Amino acid sequence: MSIVTLHLINSDAGPQTLKTRAGDVFTLGAYVYPKTGNTGGGTIKLQLNCTSDASGGPAATLVVAATETVPAAGSWTYLTGTATVPAGYDTVDPQLIQVHAPVAGTVSGAATTVTGAGGEATSLVQ
Repeated sequence: MSIVTLHLINSDAGPQTLKTRAGDVFTLGAYVYPKTGNTGGGTIKLQLNCTSDASGGPAATLVVAATETVPAAGSWTYLTGTATVPAGYDTVDPQLIQVHAPVAGTVSGAATTVTGAGGEATSLVQ
């Protein structure tokens, strides 16, 4: 299985996480544009990788906000959804992933947004 992960919050040091708390709701959104000549297929997902900073805390878990089949080619698709942080978790890493990458072509993210608890919004371009 082929998985391509795009971390939606990055700095010069690499992927970054957000401090949060159980019950916080995040709205994630991303525009994707399959490369011309793409055969389509595969799946794209917006998800939160939830972790705990607590010693002995629960293992990391993924909360999927939205899933869609990768379109064939040549048109922008907007993917959006919400994800709620489960009990026991206090750190999230918002991600756009592509599972079972199509044989030809790629999917790129652009104008990605993450809106977290308290109404904060961060616009990110990948």
